[in-house]
Amino acid sequence: MSGIHEATCPIPLEKLGFLLRCAQPLALETIDGLPSRVRAELAAFCARRAHMRDLAMLVASRCDRISLERLAGAAAGAMLFTQSREGQPPAPGAVNRKPVISLARRAG
Repeated sequence: MSGIHEATCPIPLEKLGFLLRCAQPLALETIDGLPSRVRAELAAFCARRAHMRDLAMLVASRCDRISLERLAGAAAGAMLFTQSREGQPPAPGAVNRKPVISLARRAG
């Protein structure tokens, strides 16, 4: 054993993979079907992983503040709650970010 205790995902990995790949309306339907405690646990789990930040914000947006603070810790839960409702952009380097494309114009 390495001595490091990695948090386990509160939902089956197949369902997590589905949430990472599916369209937002279907993801929200699936998230809403989870018990509130599991939603908060999932938001905290995903928030600790940069490549799952978008999913963390989506899940946290369906959680109440008290559940998030209880399961993620007071400061982290409050931050998740606030950011998920403010429409904060994903953290730099997040996998799901779409690149901004600008087209140069030629004068003349």
